[in-house]
Amino acid sequence: MKRSGKAILSACVLLTAACYFWNLRPVNIIGVHYKNDFSYVIVDHLPFTDRAKVKWWLDHQDEFREKYHIPAPSASGNFDVSVWAAGKGYLNYEKNYKQDLLCFSDMESKDNCIEKNLLLTIKKIPEQRIYFVIGFHDSVYELDNDNGLIRVQ
Repeated sequence: MKRSGKAILSACVLLTAACYFWNLRPVNIIGVHYKNDFSYVIVDHLPFTDRAKVKWWLDHQDEFREKYHIPAPSASGNFDVSVWAAGKGYLNYEKNYKQDLLCFSDMESKDNCIEKNLLLTIKKIPEQRIYFVIGFHDSVYELDNDNGLIRVQ
């Protein structure tokens, strides 16, 4: 094999290993916020693939229910949980007003905003199944009766 072929193969192996180990890192929850029927979860990262993101939620939903009371369905049964990347952490709006920020009024600190980087949304509409939206509508999945994923969009 030529040198360039070996270099490309080595790069592919390293990239695959990096993605694999990225998915193995535990997700750290930085904060949780609530507003009406909406819950906002701030994390340091999520797994790389769509299916791994959904699996992470399914594997940890009992923990979210017990520790954070998420999801918090409305009287009609719907809920909306959004998972955001912490990015640089909580920022002060006055110092970062030119950035596209999501701010939380339930925090007393002036550092109560994050850069908008939506990773995952979990939605439940009455009389419907649970939907998982990756990013800002990049991909939409539906959870079937057997906890299998069906790509809707």
